[in-house]
Amino acid sequence: VEAHRTQQHKGPTAEEIAKLPQWEMNALTQGRSEGQVQLFRKGDKAIAAQWSMDSRTWIEVGEVTGTNSGGSGGRGAPGTTQSGTINGKFYQHVLPIEIDLPSGGLQTLQIGYNTGENPFVVAQNFIDEHMLNQGYLGQIADY
Repeated sequence: VEAHRTQQHKGPTAEEIAKLPQWEMNALTQGRSEGQVQLFRKGDKAIAAQWSMDSRTWIEVGEVTGTNSGGSGGRGAPGTTQSGTINGKFYQHVLPIEIDLPSGGLQTLQIGYNTGENPFVVAQNFIDEHMLNQGYLGQIADY
């Protein structure tokens, strides 16, 4: 059980990361819509990037810090989600999200949602709660 818990918090496996497109080749992968999220491999790490229609480029959002038990989750993210409690409320799915800070650091936040909830409503509430840029709405909802 402890080994399984360790794997859950460890992030994508080396095998999962190896299957991702290389960050250095991101110019060859065009996004389909503003705010689309795509995972890339940067060295031995998985990173999330957001598509910008204005600049026609991928903007690095942060490192993918965790997946949960094996299998393929929804929307192409590696792994599946786990349930948990955030601020005293139980969620069927809890996901870590790393946000790049203007000062250059990273902040890890958690978002929770329940099956059947509107992902855009959940994302908007998350943005409001954490005072994030409204431009993240599509990216968070797609995650």
